[in-house]
Amino acid sequence: KGTETGLDHGEEGVEEILRGRGVKLNITTKAASTDKAKFQRIFDKAPDIRENMVFLEEGKRCLQVGRLRPEGNPHRSVSPGRHDPGNHHRRQTPLRGKDVGMSMNLLRYRLGAGVEAFTARRDSVLPYPVIQGHQVHGSRIAIVDRPDLTREDLEGYDAFITDIPGIAIGVRTADCTPVLLFDPVHRVIAAVHSGWRGTVSKISQKTVRLMGEAFGTCPADLCSVIGPSIGPDSFQVGEEVVERFRDAGFPMSGIWTDQGPGNGSPMSGGHHIDLFKANRWILEGCGLKPGNIQIYDIDTFTDLSFYSARREGVGCGRNINSIKLI
Repeated sequence: KGTETGLDHGEEGVEEILRGRGVKLNITTKAASTDKAKFQRIFDKAPDIRENMVFLEEGKRCLQVGRLRPEGNPHRSVSPGRHDPGNHHRRQTPLRGKDVGMSMNLLRYRLGAGVEAFTARRDSVLPYPVIQGHQVHGSRIAIVDRPDLTREDLEGYDAFITDIPGIAIGVRTADCTPVLLFDPVHRVIAAVHSGWRGTVSKISQKTVRLMGEAFGTCPADLCSVIGPSIGPDSFQVGEEVVERFRDAGFPMSGIWTDQGPGNGSPMSGGHHIDLFKANRWILEGCGLKPGNIQIYDIDTFTDLSFYSARREGVGCGRNINSIKLI
C-alpha cells in the first residue's frame, strides 16, 4: 500500500524497506536532492534494488521512490490464456506519475556500471522517453547529439550512437535482432536494428567502426547484448535469402540449416537462418571479446510476451530496445 518514513532509519534501514515487495515510499523531507543522493548510494551498492526501483516524483519537500515491476524471472512469458489480442497495437509510452505500481515488464540487461539497457515486452510502460528513428531495414547510422530528436529527424536510420548521459536511444523490433553496445572506457553507447537485411549488410560492424572513428572506441572494450529476435527454428527463409548470406561471406555451416520437407507444423522444414549466431559472428569479427557478448536467445515468434511480425502481421506493435548512459 505504501509506507511513510523519514531517513532517520539510516541507509541500512531504508535498504531493508526497499527490499519489501510492492513498496512505494513517500518521503517528506526538507532536502529532497540530498536524500535522493542517499538513495542513489543504496542503489549503487545493491543493483538488485536499482533494477526494480525508480524515482517517481521529486519536489522541495517530497521524494517518492517506487517499485515498478514485480520480482521474479525476467524471462517469464505471458501465458496464451492471459494474452489479450485486442491490446497488441497499444503504443509503449513513457511512465507518468499516475502509473505508479504498474509493472514495466522490462527485460533488463547488465552491461556494467554507468549504463541502463532493456527490452520492453508487449504492452509495457517505458520508464522514460527513448529516442527512436524511422527504421527502413537499411544501414545508415545516426549520431544523436541532442535530446529533442524525433522519428522524423531520424528518418531512414537503423542505428544510433550517443555519448550524452541521460539520453536513451533505442530501436524498434518485432522479430528483427536488436544489438546494444556499450563502451565503458569512452562512455559511448549504440542501439542497432539488425534484421536479416541489416545483418547481411553488417550494420553492427559499421556501427562499431563509426564509434571508433567518432569517439575513439576500441572494439575489445565493448560490451554488447544481442536481444530477443526470431529464433533459428522459426526463421524459415527462401533460397534467395540463404544466397544473400552466403554472398556476404557468412559461415554458412554455423548459421544455416536445411530442415527438409518439414512435418506440417508452422515454420518446420525448409531453410532456416540463426540470426543470433550471425550477429555474434559479426561482433567477434569486429574485435569484440566473446565473453563480452551476451545473447538473449528468446524466440519472439514463439514467446507471446513479445511482438512478432511473422506471427501477428507487420501491423503489430514493436518491442523497444533501449540503452542509456547514467
